[in-house]
Amino acid sequence: MNLESPPNAIALGHALLNRETLELRRLAMELFSPESGLLDLAEPVAGGGPELAAAAAVLELLCDRAGVTPPEWTRSVPALPEPFFAVAAAERMPRLRALCLAESPEPLKKRNIFAPPDFLTFA
Repeated sequence: MNLESPPNAIALGHALLNRETLELRRLAMELFSPESGLLDLAEPVAGGGPELAAAAAVLELLCDRAGVTPPEWTRSVPALPEPFFAVAAAERMPRLRALCLAESPEPLKKRNIFAPPDFLTFA
């Protein structure tokens, strides 16, 4: 991905589903910049399926934490058909898996995506 391109929804979803943690954090932080905005993230015209579900989940998570209403288009995006753990270690570590299942942020959980409660928080 070009580092100069603005963040887009499909890029968010792609980074999450591929567990590209640094790229996902970069995109998320860029959405909080003054030049870009959470509410300005347009509905994807191409792409869909799992990447769109993941993108909507991340965008709703970021909007929730920023105290703003997510873009209208995110409401109609369905959940993933199978559970997905944003942190690969949760697939093999029972306590981490249990934490993710119990305390995953609601915007992720409602789309069948599970992560630790502090997922995508910024220092």
